[in-house]
Amino acid sequence: MTPPFEGCDPGRYLEDGERSAPESTPHLVVDLPTVRDNVARVLEVAGGPDGWRPHLKTSKLPEVWTLLLEQGLHRFKCATVLELSELLSIAPEADCVLAHHPDDAACGALGALARAHPRARIACLVEEPADLDRVPGEVGLFVDVDPGMHRS
Repeated sequence: MTPPFEGCDPGRYLEDGERSAPESTPHLVVDLPTVRDNVARVLEVAGGPDGWRPHLKTSKLPEVWTLLLEQGLHRFKCATVLELSELLSIAPEADCVLAHHPDDAACGALGALARAHPRARIACLVEEPADLDRVPGEVGLFVDVDPGMHRS
């Protein structure tokens, strides 16, 4: 049987002494040196960390989030309150926007996270005046404007 990814050098992806058996699939392999290079290229194009607010759902890996923090990023978007909570566990002063309109339960959770992490900047999207009464005062607001594309 030919091993999967024949020619792939596991030493590039695994710590010394780590082994990966071919029968233990599927595998998630992240080439962190390449991720670092890609982040550096995006930062160059964006003009620095303040020009980029990466969406955490694109990686869902705290190891990659840590790499972003090490590169000077501090502004993020997330898809869920759980992602936000995980981010705050490694970056308690992060600036993060929940990139959707939260329901009542998510509003309560956002408020609790904002109170637990007073140095963080937590915000969410709103689209109508009624949303203003549901979102706790500790949570910042971004007004979501639909220019007619109906994507929100």
